[in-house]
Amino acid sequence: MDKPKISIVIPTAKCEGQKFLPRCLDSIKNQTYTNYEVIITEEGKVAYNINQGIKRATGDIIKILCHDDYFNGEGALGEIASAWRCGWLVSGCVHDTGYGLYNVHHPGWNDHIHRGYNTIGGLSVLAFENKNPLFFTEGLDWVVDIDFFKRAYMRYGLPRFLVTDNVVIGYGPHQTSFKLTE
Repeated sequence: MDKPKISIVIPTAKCEGQKFLPRCLDSIKNQTYTNYEVIITEEGKVAYNINQGIKRATGDIIKILCHDDYFNGEGALGEIASAWRCGWLVSGCVHDTGYGLYNVHHPGWNDHIHRGYNTIGGLSVLAFENKNPLFFTEGLDWVVDIDFFKRAYMRYGLPRFLVTDNVVIGYGPHQTSFKLTE
């Protein structure tokens, strides 16, 4: 696939993290790779919300990008398109606390991911094919990502790993993981 169309699905909700949506959208607007569409959803819990975006996607690739996260540099989408083969792809990431970037994460697979040992990362590192796409399991909050990762592995095998940190994860008390832990 020469220049695959990428559907960027941005699940959002009325919450504190929504204030970061303009930063997310600016990072998309600044991409040098231009064969994409943006689908913003605000339709309930995380899995249902993302699934609504997947159903609307017309691209070859579905890229999840949470509203508090953003692309790390203007070439991030191009890296995904260049690395794409089929199945699924996960990117490396770095975290943003509002005081600078730190903690680069290089994704990897382990056979215990379904037990909560997530070595891949959050939802925003994920891209997968939009051919009979996988959907997220509704009703899950805490493990929606690792459940999807395990099922993607069962369908496609190991993901293609893009180890460059092309996604920045907005890290702070607005995140669901902070609230669920409380």
